[in-house]
Amino acid sequence: MENQLNLLSENYGFKIEGKTAYGRIGGIFYNVIIVNFGTFAVITAFVSGDIDSAAVKEYLKKNKRRFKLGQWEIGEKSVSVQLGSATFVKADKIHEFVADFSGFLTGAGYRSGCAMCAKDENLGYTLQNGQILEICNSCHIAFESRMDEEKQTRAETGSYAKGVAGAVIGGILGIIPWALFGALGYIAAASGFLMAFLSLKGYRLFKGKIGKGMVPIIIAVLIVFTYAAIIVNQTIADYGAYPGDKSGVSIPALFVSELAAPFSSRDIIVGDYLLTPDTRAAWGQIAMGWFFAGLGSFFFLRDVFRISSGKDLEFKRIGKDGGRGPDAPLSQ
Repeated sequence: MENQLNLLSENYGFKIEGKTAYGRIGGIFYNVIIVNFGTFAVITAFVSGDIDSAAVKEYLKKNKRRFKLGQWEIGEKSVSVQLGSATFVKADKIHEFVADFSGFLTGAGYRSGCAMCAKDENLGYTLQNGQILEICNSCHIAFESRMDEEKQTRAETGSYAKGVAGAVIGGILGIIPWALFGALGYIAAASGFLMAFLSLKGYRLFKGKIGKGMVPIIIAVLIVFTYAAIIVNQTIADYGAYPGDKSGVSIPALFVSELAAPFSSRDIIVGDYLLTPDTRAAWGQIAMGWFFAGLGSFFFLRDVFRISSGKDLEFKRIGKDGGRGPDAPLSQ
């Protein structure tokens, strides 16, 4: 990965900060990050004017096979594209796409400038939230003040208790997709993602405190309610397996019995029926559920760690070129 970034620097004029290459090609400012052990590059173009998402999407679809493009995300003033390879994505392939994309963007009238005010003078580089942005001096000072205010607001507002309540409600709602997928015979990573999303959404809606305590709260909710979701699936399966009219079985009573079943191998009487727990099978299902919950929520939880530690508010000035910054021609 470092070699790929070094080649971008040596051959195409990009600068490097940490694991990010950055610079202009044909008047458009880019960030390039190598991911997935060097097999993908995430390329982000920043422009000053509002983006015509339909036109950009048409370009990306048209050139998807040519450049082996994966997913893309189109914002108001930026476009992020994943460029892939069967082995290692090469620096010259990255530049080939960047040069072509710059030609398209500049041909459509787009230019890069300050990420905040769009001016094209006194530009420097600010590292913030994992991205390197072109920002002019005055906007950098204003941005610094705004980040300080946000840090102060986070320190003085919110409640962990309210956050727990919101996360729990989100976890309860998160059981629904688990039950739906379970009814189809699947344990899906998408369920873990949705449960993490709903838990964090509930935490934020109930004005939970943004701090280090939110991480163990969200993880605890995921563990507990993934367990509950697996038990719900097992309860539904066992209820459907009972013979006869099931009139002697109460679903809530069966659910409560199923909750305790993994911790005991004793027979449990539910209504007119006998429940014989298989603790090994039960814990196997629960472990699989936790695995998929972790898999589905991995990248989501990574953002929770970043936000809770305040890393999303960290920034620093890493350089100043003046004028429009470094710019390599399209033909290079």
